[in-house]
Amino acid sequence: KQVVFPAVRAQLDVMAKGLTETRSAADRSRLCRMTGDLYQLVGELFFDANRYTDAAQCYTLAANAAYAGGDHDLWACAMTRHAYVELYARRAHAAQPLLAAALRVARRGDGTLSTRHWIVAVQAQAYAAVGDLDACRRALGEAGRVQGLDGAHSHNGGWLRFDGSRLAEERGACYLQLGRPDLAEEALTAALAQPLSLRRRAAVLSDLAVLGVHRRDVD
Repeated sequence: KQVVFPAVRAQLDVMAKGLTETRSAADRSRLCRMTGDLYQLVGELFFDANRYTDAAQCYTLAANAAYAGGDHDLWACAMTRHAYVELYARRAHAAQPLLAAALRVARRGDGTLSTRHWIVAVQAQAYAAVGDLDACRRALGEAGRVQGLDGAHSHNGGWLRFDGSRLAEERGACYLQLGRPDLAEEALTAALAQPLSLRRRAAVLSDLAVLGVHRRDVD
């Protein structure tokens, strides 16, 4: 991702220039949406580099641009990514109002997209972080409804990539954080049976190792 940063930065300059020169409302709206998309990508670059403050600033700009462009799903996704920053900084209580607001925005968006399902999946992580098992289970169940959407059209592979394929591993991680190794083992074992990238497989195996610690199972 770092390799593309100079190109993205140059494209943002093009967007900024275009916004100062655009004359029609339709063109301005389109440029705002494109700018929101780019700022989400820059936020991801900073997030992966552990530059959380810079990432949060980019996600704020992305949300503002998406709002100006009238794209509720793009706007909600930017807010959800901002909430991720709070979760990784171990500030789950700060993430919750962001996610609640994102869900309200997403409900005004395209119902065929998986935006709402992704938001509640992230909400499940926030609930797990504060120890609320019941709310976490409800959120995971709601996120699972993504399976009922048309998979080919429910996400765009860019700023919206949630298709439910990671739910088993996310469910296992949530239950592990909640101190429920019985529920975590079932979900993590199911995740391990799926085709996973090396990085995702390593994460699931790490969670299973922690599960073994909880159970005092050396093997």
